[in-house]
Amino acid sequence: HRGYLEQSTQVMVKIFDDRVESHKPGGLPKGLSPEEFGKRSGCRNSLITGLLLRCDYIAKVGTGIERIHGALEREKCPAVNICFNTMFTLKFPRPTFEKDSESRKQTMVKTRVKILRLITENPEITKAQLAEAIGERLKDEFGLFRRKGQSQLVFSKARVLCKFSSFDDDQSRWFWGVSKIYWENWESTDYLALIMENEDRNGYSFVILDSDEAMVLFNVCSESNGEKKINMRIYADDNVVQFQEWKEYDVETHSQPLDLT
Repeated sequence: HRGYLEQSTQVMVKIFDDRVESHKPGGLPKGLSPEEFGKRSGCRNSLITGLLLRCDYIAKVGTGIERIHGALEREKCPAVNICFNTMFTLKFPRPTFEKDSESRKQTMVKTRVKILRLITENPEITKAQLAEAIGERLKDEFGLFRRKGQSQLVFSKARVLCKFSSFDDDQSRWFWGVSKIYWENWESTDYLALIMENEDRNGYSFVILDSDEAMVLFNVCSESNGEKKINMRIYADDNVVQFQEWKEYDVETHSQPLDLT
């Protein structure tokens, strides 16, 4: 369908939370008016069309729009929005968007509740204090430190990025996000401290990953909006705690209690 005289752009498919868009260079074929669109077919690339038709690669000519409408109607999906000027664009609303949005809202509410509960039960505890506690634990190995922001500890020959997660009852997991500004500039002297609220909510634990271990984890984790998403779960089959993305890492051996006193 695309217009091959347009060399400055290509066919594009864009996926958004609420819609999927298909963009093709070139508007309506020459000789086809907007009023006739969907009622009469026009062939932009007749030689290509004829070849594909003879090879049985395409079923019917000029029925695509009608078949799109019919398929969406059968599946009870919202109607497609069609635009054409210098580009021919199809915009398909995603029917699951409202449901997904509601799920996201519920997750945000649960997260706020957990944060409020932590503040209520432990009014003196902050992310900065958790990081400080990690620094105290590491002083014997790395020496004195200073805190940079709420989550980074700077020693003379090492840096430790501290990330905290409360325990998610519904999914039996902990979750951390590491910003691109950190993982993209990770160095051989960087360490990653993952701090966990204990499952029974009675205290905290942590694991320390050295530079190589952290890079392995970053490489296997998914990325969203520039963040590496790290999941740690309690698996129901054997009640073992593991990284979802790196099950070879022995979490229980490396996990240590974090003393805040």
